[in-house]
Parts: sequence; C-alpha cells; structure tokens
Amino acid sequence: MDFSILIPVYNSHIECLCEELCKQAAKYSDNFQILFVDDCSELSISYINQKVSSYTNVDYQILSQNIGRSAIRNLLFEKAQYENCIIMDGDVRIIRDDFISTYLNALKENVILVGGHSYQKGVPMDQLKLLHWMYGVKVESKNYKERQAFPYRSFMTSNFACSKQTFQQLKFDETIRGYGHEDTLFGIQAKQKGIPIHHLDNPIQHDGLENTSKFIDKQKNAVINLKRLYNTSPNKNELHQQIKLIRLGELKLPWFLLRIIRPLLIKNLKDDSPKILSLQLLKILWWRYG
Repeated sequence: MDFSILIPVYNSHIECLCEELCKQAAKYSDNFQILFVDDCSELSISYINQKVSSYTNVDYQILSQNIGRSAIRNLLFEKAQYENCIIMDGDVRIIRDDFISTYLNALKENVILVGGHSYQKGVPMDQLKLLHWMYGVKVESKNYKERQAFPYRSFMTSNFACSKQTFQQLKFDETIRGYGHEDTLFGIQAKQKGIPIHHLDNPIQHDGLENTSKFIDKQKNAVINLKRLYNTSPNKNELHQQIKLIRLGELKLPWFLLRIIRPLLIKNLKDDSPKILSLQLLKILWWRYG
C-alpha cells in the first residue's frame, strides 16, 4: 500500500521522529512520502530540521508566514502524494514499533481512524511543565475504549489517518485561528456527513510540554475560540451537548465570585501542586467574562 505521512511543524525538533517513521515506513512499502511543512518556525529550529530532507522519500518545506493550525493541515492534505494518509503533530514521539502498519492495516475508504496520544509516565523534571503534564495525563489521555464510547467528540488532530478523498469532504475550518477546537468542529462535521470515526490503540507520545504561563494562555485562547464558534455556528445544539464547559457556564450560579479569586487560581496553577480544578474554574471565568 502506498501512503503519505503528513506532519505540521512549529518550533519543534523533528529528526528523531523522522528517523523512526522512515524505519517503519521502509519495512512496509517502497512507495511512501513523509512530508513536513514548517509553519514559519524560528530560523534556528528550521535550519536544523532541514537536515531531514536528506532522508529517502522525505520532504521538508518551510512557509514564509504562519498560516495556523487549520490551514496547515488542509495544505498538507493538498500536497499529499498518495491517497492513504497518516497525519500527526510534530512534537511527538513514536512509541510503537507497529505504529504505521497498525493504521494501514485498518484503513478503509470513508473512515477516519484515531490512534490517541499519551504523555511520559514520570513527572517532568522541569517544574514549569508540570501543569501541562498533569492536564494531559488526567484529562486528555484516554484509552481507545474510552474514546470509542464517544467517537466524534473524542476526535483530536494530533494523530489520525484517513484517505485524501475522505478528508476533502470535511477539511478544517480556516477561520479558526490560534489554538483550540478546530478538532471539535471537524468531529461534528464528520458526524453530520455520516463518516465513521474509529478509535484504535495506536498512541503517540506528546513530548511538546509547554511551560505553565504559555499553557494557561493556550487554554484561554481555546475557550475564546470555542465561544466564538458557539456564537456563530449553526451547530449550537451539538456543541452544547458535547462541551461540558458550555453547559456549566449557563448555570445560574454566582460565577462573578471567580473574578475575586482569579489571582488565587492562577497562583495555584503556578505552584508546586497545581490543581486541575483551578484550571476548570478559570475556563468558566473566561467563558462568561472573557
């Protein structure tokens, strides 16, 4: 089977990822493409990353300006050489020797496969990355059975496979800029078009942990994206059903008190023992008051 592996890159080092993908791909087929598209990373990083172009069947392309998470994934599928495609984030690690074959052996027309993702087992040495790691382990990482129970709302962009033809029926909404919820809308569109999403036990490990301040900023941006999407989308009912934050934010509770304790919530997230509850309360604050 011929196949393309598509990887958006932004300020992450990719040589180890590329080596492992090349090793697995060569065992499966002679006809494969590994395409990295760099969304205008820092010059020092893209300069180092360009070395991967020397690998067989690997192409590393650099964009002159940043186009965002949705647009770069659409572009990758446009540039895909083969019909069968695997797409993943650039800040990940391959942790299974049969990662590629697991996808390709299960891939069928008009189906989306999602492999999931995990985080390192041990607490990170860098204290500034503790919150992101805790959130990933406790909230984001789910096994394939948990994800398959809610297949569409469990879709994530970090690790999935489908045909070009299937993807062209959906695409990511390029009006969603910044971080967050382009995958939410993609899952809703797949459900509406009757395209099945099947979840597999085929995770990658997310290594791109953010420091606490940057992680909080990204979470706030995701809430802002969600509110904009909810206010303008014809899929309000679906979003309301899928997203617990929306339902919580509509409850008639004294949420204004969150404004008073906001500094305490942020302080807790930056402490040695951050609580996920503090982040969840901040999300409600951002949802209601911006």
